[in-house]
Amino acid sequence: MVDAEESWRPYLLDFVFSVLDLGRIEDTDLSRDDRLRGGFLALKWVFQSGLSSEIVASIGRALHEDTELAQRALQYLVQTCEDFDMSSIRAFSEEAFPGEADQYASQFAREMIAKGEEQGLRKGRQEGRQEGRQEGRQEGRQEGRQEGETALLLCQLQQRFGKLPDWAMDKLNTADQKTLENWGIRILDAGDLEAVFSD
Repeated sequence: MVDAEESWRPYLLDFVFSVLDLGRIEDTDLSRDDRLRGGFLALKWVFQSGLSSEIVASIGRALHEDTELAQRALQYLVQTCEDFDMSSIRAFSEEAFPGEADQYASQFAREMIAKGEEQGLRKGRQEGRQEGRQEGRQEGRQEGRQEGETALLLCQLQQRFGKLPDWAMDKLNTADQKTLENWGIRILDAGDLEAVFSD
């Protein structure tokens, strides 16, 4: 594109770049360096639907020695992945921040609340009417609050009863706001996990 003397050629910009399809590479072969592999795993899986807890945990495990990079990776996953929920945050945090998982899960739950509100605002803007904006804001805030309540209840339950079984996690992730509030009250007097979730 540039007609230059031969002596100038080494100094001209080169817009040639390589594209690498991470999806074709086995997770374990992405890199020998844990931090680099963790970053590649996040890039490889973030846009996949149904991102599994095992993959999320392996990303956290690979980044556990670099707290700052792990925080950035988790923030990237929370902001980018549509179906990244509280159980995903928990799976990542337990591996990436051993001993501090509750603190980080709580922090990123607040980010999910903000994300829910932002999505609600975006939905309202797209509809282009005042009515749509208000509805979008309200839905986003409500979803955000519900995820925040789920995160708080999860932390309380794990503090009181230890690691939750899959059935309890499923109930938490599918409960409505009113049910979460009821469980939040029951946890104060419940003798065991089943008593919290009894109908």
